[in-house]
Amino acid sequence: MGSIRDQILGAFVTRLGSIAGWSSQLRGAVNYGDAAVRAVVFFASEDKTIATNETYQATMQVGVLLTVRSEDADAALDDGNPYRYLDRMVVEVERKVHDPDSWGLDPDYTDAVVLGHEVSDPDEQNELQAVVRLQFRYRHDYQDPTI
Repeated sequence: MGSIRDQILGAFVTRLGSIAGWSSQLRGAVNYGDAAVRAVVFFASEDKTIATNETYQATMQVGVLLTVRSEDADAALDDGNPYRYLDRMVVEVERKVHDPDSWGLDPDYTDAVVLGHEVSDPDEQNELQAVVRLQFRYRHDYQDPTI
């Protein structure tokens, strides 16, 4: 069994992948995808403090690299503006963090927070990107980070 970190990241990849038309994956050595919206979930950092004599309280920072094609901006929904389209897709990430259904993780995280996002300039392929920053807090056994 992987760490709780890996379990949370994997569950989030699955949640983002449930959005129609999206390709979602955990960051790897190479990430591919030809879907209209590509989301690459990555671990950024983690801080820990002692919670009890048997557990750590962990705070994990996570990023989602979101990539869209400028030409996919909708004339009606986005007024043809690719930055409005990108913002609409950032909203979809934020929604998936806080969907009311269970994440199905055991042990579960204690809370998740959307910290914000940054937007990049278009690249030579006319794609726009945003990095959505998230934070997950959870506890784990100090002798076994998988529980």
